[in-house]
Amino acid sequence: MGMEVRRRSLEEPYAAWRSEVDRLLDLLDKPGTPRPDFGAIRKAIRDMDLAMRDYMWSVRRVRAGDLLHTTPGERDHGFRPAGPR
Repeated sequence: MGMEVRRRSLEEPYAAWRSEVDRLLDLLDKPGTPRPDFGAIRKAIRDMDLAMRDYMWSVRRVRAGDLLHTTPGERDHGFRPAGPR
């Protein structure tokens, strides 16, 4: 049961992200509509991708058992800066 809950919690954000990507891609394929704002679509996809990366990073941290606060440098580059936190 525990594994099922964990798997579902990982699949739900991905499913939501994937459905939003599909919705945006459908905007591009819809005939007879004005040309979509590709800049806004690219920004939305980039924002969703960053949110999914942050979520997956937090899941990996929890699974590793390290619940300490991570700094932006650590999140982006995978290391902790020297010195006190």
